Amino acid sequence: MISWDVDDRPATLRARAYMLGMRIARDKQAFEGEEHTLQVARQRQQSGNCPPTRLTRWVSGIRETRRDGMTVWTVRPRRTRPVARVFYVHGGGYVHPLTADYWLLVRDLARAGIEVVVPAYPLAPDATVDTVLPALQRLAEESLAGLPTVLMGDSAGGALVLVLAQLLRDAGGAQPAGVVMLSPWLDATLDEDAVAGLEASDPMLAESGLRAAGRWWAGSRSPADPLVSPVNGDVHDLPPLDVFIGDKDILRPAVDDLVAKARVQDADLRLHEVRAMFHVWMTRRIPEARRTRQALVRIVRERVGAGAVPGATWHFEQQVTVNAPAAEVWARVVTPEGINDEMRPVMTMTLPRGAQSVTIDTITVGQPIGRAPLRLGGLIPFEYDDLLVAELEPGRRFREESTMLSMRAWIHDRTVEPAGNRTVVTDRVTFEPRLPLSVAGPVLSGVIQAFFAHRHRRLRRYFG
Repeated sequence: MISWDVDDRPATLRARAYMLGMRIARDKQAFEGEEHTLQVARQRQQSGNCPPTRLTRWVSGIRETRRDGMTVWTVRPRRTRPVARVFYVHGGGYVHPLTADYWLLVRDLARAGIEVVVPAYPLAPDATVDTVLPALQRLAEESLAGLPTVLMGDSAGGALVLVLAQLLRDAGGAQPAGVVMLSPWLDATLDEDAVAGLEASDPMLAESGLRAAGRWWAGSRSPADPLVSPVNGDVHDLPPLDVFIGDKDILRPAVDDLVAKARVQDADLRLHEVRAMFHVWMTRRIPEARRTRQALVRIVRERVGAGAVPGATWHFEQQVTVNAPAAEVWARVVTPEGINDEMRPVMTMTLPRGAQSVTIDTITVGQPIGRAPLRLGGLIPFEYDDLLVAELEPGRRFREESTMLSMRAWIHDRTVEPAGNRTVVTDRVTFEPRLPLSVAGPVLSGVIQAFFAHRHRRLRRYFG
């Protein structure tokens, strides 16, 4: 079964600034030309792998071991027992070591009750697929014991976890619960016609250096060998596959080839396309990355049957019945005036400049509205809401997906349903507090539920 989710929201201002910075810094120079690619790789290899950052060590439990010549870090939730394990294989074109960016993703997984095993495997050109893959396979097989496990990797690591899944399938032993590939490098030859056309829009990768790195990793094999380019391998009878890809990535064409093969071989594959994004955006500090990391947590927990995140994410549902037709209620609750009337006198919200006249009915779905200050008692600024309406069914339902100063994630889903001559308004709220407020989750949940009960009383009183 193939499913294809497309996020066609334009890049946020922060993401655009980040990509501009990549171009100014000429990040893709690291893979321009064989000689220069090798020079940069040697410099970075000499600096070594970045170990778990100080913040990662503070919020997670860390164990460091040595296996088959590899340093292996195991990152665990600090306060709860893990419900799942991710075997994470980092990218870097087979030539670059672990960087600090990866620990942001690892940290978010660990916060969600997931243990993450991160091997720092030997790199090309000194190491090749034939010298490294057996050790990675042994470690992956060991990781399958004790906890349901998802294989996950980015770029070159995305290719490696697909290769590992194919090898584990053929071995016939324990199988992972899923395979997640982030901007995967599925074809080391980069022979697809569309690659050259994408290079100008890719702020990070250049095909000349990548082709050289693919040859070094292949060693005595052809770069087209399925162990190096897993898009050329079989994908039947694999665990469920999830692939994340952006359109500003020269590795995109091979992903389309994988989807075509999965369709023919009846594989279970979900493609998550974020059109405005670049290579491995989910490890960066931009809003799009945060949304993707939240999606990764959901996918891992879904694949292992663990359900929603306990503790880190809080959820509640409240309902009120008002004495008015649904159309009349909807017309009220989607306007700034109506929303502020519900919240008074506790607080008010001021829409961003240029958006004061918009309603939920008239905004562009999926496009950030901007930062809306929240004022305690209508006077004192104390919080902000980076507003975004992700879903809209006019006259019936809207879903806000935002971030705040105090919240890593804020999701408010409101439905307005007729009930005879009356109307039932249902609010479903999911939120994830930021540190250090995350330790006060039960208290925050109680306060927010009380606030929504206040909003419902105000709404009921308005309609009599």
